[in-house]
Amino acid sequence: MKRYISLLLAALAALSLAGSAAEPPAGAEEGRKYVALTFDDGPHPQYTRKVLDTLEEKGARATFFVVGFRVEKGREDLERMVKLGCEVENHTWSHADLRTLSAEGVLKELDDTNKAIKAAIGREPEFFRPPYGEIGRSVLRRIPMQEVMWTLDSRDWSVLNAGRVTSYILNNAKNGDIILMHDFYQSTADAVGPVIDGLRERGFALVTMSTLRRLEKLGEVSIRTPWTHYLKASPADSASVEG
Repeated sequence: MKRYISLLLAALAALSLAGSAAEPPAGAEEGRKYVALTFDDGPHPQYTRKVLDTLEEKGARATFFVVGFRVEKGREDLERMVKLGCEVENHTWSHADLRTLSAEGVLKELDDTNKAIKAAIGREPEFFRPPYGEIGRSVLRRIPMQEVMWTLDSRDWSVLNAGRVTSYILNNAKNGDIILMHDFYQSTADAVGPVIDGLRERGFALVTMSTLRRLEKLGEVSIRTPWTHYLKASPADSASVEG
């Protein structure tokens, strides 16, 4: 009898572990389509707060790729991002064109930003996004973080019109998209609410980048091929470029 009970308990424990391993991440909903809203270049002293106001009102989450030198003055915004369930990630210290930097310069841009973010919210970021989507392949291999580009560029920085930005996103969003926006413009802040409402009406759930990556690993979503521009040669690659 004791041996039978032991075997039964072991089987129940195994089932419990299997269930927890397959448990979907927070924000996942069966049968839904998923996108990640991402914002670059902040925190802005005015517009980031408006974006956060809308996210809070809508009960939505997003991922913010912040610029390091802006973190200290925007510390309250970063703290609020975390409180709202959003993620704070790395967009380099000075929004530098990484094509112009040595490998050591690139790593310093990222490391300084990681330290600033940790000082503000108590943890270092998991992801980074290179400004302009530009980075050399060899230096990329030296970065101990996951790179995140985008699959749908709202071009909000160019259009500067909330209605046009909203229409473009809603007409082009696909399951698994990483949507690029910038919390640095009034028109973008104005577009966030309609974008969230429109995406939800079309059956999309808005999740953070880490959740989207976990959903991909679970086979719940396939992230579309990101926009990338890996340089074959740059100062950061000069030591390892062949030929």
